Amino acid sequence: MYSNKLTIIDAASFGVHKNLKLIYLHNNKISQIDEKFIDNTAVNWINMEGNMCSNKELGGIERIKASLKTCFENYIATQIQRDGSRTYQCGQSVNGVGNIIGGRHVTRGDFPWVAVLSTLSGDFLCGGTLVSKQKVVTVAHCIQEKHKDKPKLAGEIIVQLGIYNLDKKVEIGRAFHAVQSINVHPDWNTLTRNFDADIAVLVMDREVTLSEFVQPICLVQATSASTGVVVGYGKSEDVTKKHENIPKILETPIHSNEDCFLQNYLLAPLSSKRTFCGGTGAGVGVCNGDSGSGLFVTNGTTYYLRGIVSSSLRGGPYGCDVDTYAVFTDVTKYIDWINNVSTNRFE
Repeated sequence: MYSNKLTIIDAASFGVHKNLKLIYLHNNKISQIDEKFIDNTAVNWINMEGNMCSNKELGGIERIKASLKTCFENYIATQIQRDGSRTYQCGQSVNGVGNIIGGRHVTRGDFPWVAVLSTLSGDFLCGGTLVSKQKVVTVAHCIQEKHKDKPKLAGEIIVQLGIYNLDKKVEIGRAFHAVQSINVHPDWNTLTRNFDADIAVLVMDREVTLSEFVQPICLVQATSASTGVVVGYGKSEDVTKKHENIPKILETPIHSNEDCFLQNYLLAPLSSKRTFCGGTGAGVGVCNGDSGSGLFVTNGTTYYLRGIVSSSLRGGPYGCDVDTYAVFTDVTKYIDWINNVSTNRFE
């Protein structure tokens, strides 16, 4: 009988790309897998009901590897079957959650509509939010920056869904989608300082497969919510990092333009009738890299996309002034436009 720590030499033999170092056995069941197997989720899947793997008949390292491969494949098949029969509704987090300076890290699956836009080589670009099976909403300035003539092309962007840790190349449930078309709002003006109409819709090349890690959020029609949450990968207190590798969540008060300009009149040139301000103005706020991330509000257990991180004043050690509010695109002003963006490939 093997000891409770078994070394796996060739993890690639059962279809993973990272080194699996240790397996822990308890009561003849594999109860934990080293997080380097794939991701932190792999630590948990083996404990799920109906997915236990017995080792009592294993007689050597090759049989252990083969058993792990079978167990892993059975888990994936079971999840696909479960997901195929499950009915998903927008704005529902399976986890039931009732970069951002000063925020706390979220756990995987808390906000399954969070998207990451990246280059073909995997470099982080902006945040985004899944609003349907084929549409992701982000900011226009992620596609065409101010005072830049050339916008990014659809073929230059990858949408990553079900993503959690940017440092990992493989995660269970992560999906990569090519972009079929980019739709920047026609009122977006790169020649002015103002951030009116800072919104874009990316249509993916195919509909997403819904799962516990990939679900759309609902679009808010109207709300009186005075507080929301922002989830993003933007720059944190660690000035050595360009952005966070794991998303952070920040509770964000929502302010009218009138209150916003009283707090800092320098925000007025960035704002419009289709923006609002958010933040505490007390050393906690969105920062570089949070652009395109959503501000979410709740009605009971349902989440709605209320705003999108658009712009903020420069300053401070982080490159963004977190002692004042930030400007958000007001999604309620663009509902019809978002819904009318076509997903027809041949249009």
